[in-house]
Amino acid sequence: MQKSRIIWIISENALEGMELYNHFKTLGHIPTHFYTYKEAITQAKRETPDLVILNPDPDNGHGIDLMLQLQEMFNHREVPFIFISQLESSEIIAAALNAGAFDFIRNPFSYVELDARVQSALRKKDIYQDLQEKNERLIKLSVTDSLTGLYNHRYLMEQLERNFNFYTRFNRPFSFIMLDIDHFKKINDSYGHIIGDQVLIDLSNTLTSGRRKTDIVSRYGGEEFGILLPEITPVNAVKVAAKIIKDIRNLSFQPRHPPSLKFGISASLGIANCPDKYIYSSEDAIQLADDALYKAKELGGNTIVQNINGVLTEATSLMRESEKKISIIN
Repeated sequence: MQKSRIIWIISENALEGMELYNHFKTLGHIPTHFYTYKEAITQAKRETPDLVILNPDPDNGHGIDLMLQLQEMFNHREVPFIFISQLESSEIIAAALNAGAFDFIRNPFSYVELDARVQSALRKKDIYQDLQEKNERLIKLSVTDSLTGLYNHRYLMEQLERNFNFYTRFNRPFSFIMLDIDHFKKINDSYGHIIGDQVLIDLSNTLTSGRRKTDIVSRYGGEEFGILLPEITPVNAVKVAAKIIKDIRNLSFQPRHPPSLKFGISASLGIANCPDKYIYSSEDAIQLADDALYKAKELGGNTIVQNINGVLTEATSLMRESEKKISIIN
């Protein structure tokens, strides 16, 4: 049994339009007959069909302009157009096909031929849509960390380079945070890698919660994460980091095998900001954030350190909500 499709019939000829409507309805499709171009344009704001049959009035233009307008409204999604026309002009047929029509059939026509052309158009649409979905999945896989669902290291590097270029060309600032889970190896050693993976997943969900659409949260590698914050001041970057520290403090884990007490985690964060007199490339931003992260680790973890022009500063004044110690593995 064939799949029901939404088929639009745009025909100012009421008799031919209704014959086409009844034909496709009998075949199990979901047809709609529009008597005027204006009706079709209005409906295009609410719905995208699977196929459009355009039967223009020879005295009211050849319908190409309408097709182009509808294609634009469909956001150039693959919607095949089949023209039915009494016009014999090879130039008009060529113009319709060159403008993106899938097919052209002269009137009077055979329904056997029309059905074959419709099925060919719908098969092409299905193939295109399937390829498009597969390509979208491949693109997503190429930039996504398989465990956490965050962006991966490769995508982060691309976006850092992009933001650095925006800074050099348009003076648009950004901040970059490197985050590392404190004592993560001991979590794996004490509770196993399954619990370790759960820590990474739950932390990832915490890092993405409340982020702006323009922020990039990625898994840098292992238990390290990178957070790119475009268009932000150094002070606000520290506020974001302080909120992250606070949210991490609220996380808890309870291994079931073997049964164990709940435990929490902490993290160290290093921040670099652009502009900075030591940042001449995206790699410099990573290095400055990494230096700050290393200092945060030296200070015992659960700490934010900001690197501004080579000066490493512990951001304690904005961390009052995060200073309460949690039960962590030391």
